[in-house]
Amino acid sequence: MTLSSFTLRAALGTALAAAALGCTAIAETGSTHATPGPVACAVAVTPSGSSLVIEGVVEAREPLVGSYSLSVTGPGTRMNQGGPIAVDAGETLRLGRVQMGGTATNGLTAELTLEVDGETYRCPAEI
Repeated sequence: MTLSSFTLRAALGTALAAAALGCTAIAETGSTHATPGPVACAVAVTPSGSSLVIEGVVEAREPLVGSYSLSVTGPGTRMNQGGPIAVDAGETLRLGRVQMGGTATNGLTAELTLEVDGETYRCPAEI
């Protein structure tokens, strides 16, 4: 397990604990959101050499089938990815992957959106 995946797992664990205490969001490695529904989600931002890797991350509390959309926008940047998802209870899934040259992040925003069982879950992050 790399340090960044350890940090992300810690952030998701913290978000799940926060949900039990009634909090709605914890910021770490992007933005992690504890939702009251069947899923916790995050936008992970990881330096990789001279670039950044941006990924959506989902942790399921119960089996889920649906779709996702990952968007990254900012000055001169507009990227969208999406597709179907299926994840088992207790599983962590990485969705989409955007790799951008440079390490400057001023003005970038990212949002992971999940559509599951007619519900929409949004996990925004300012990078």
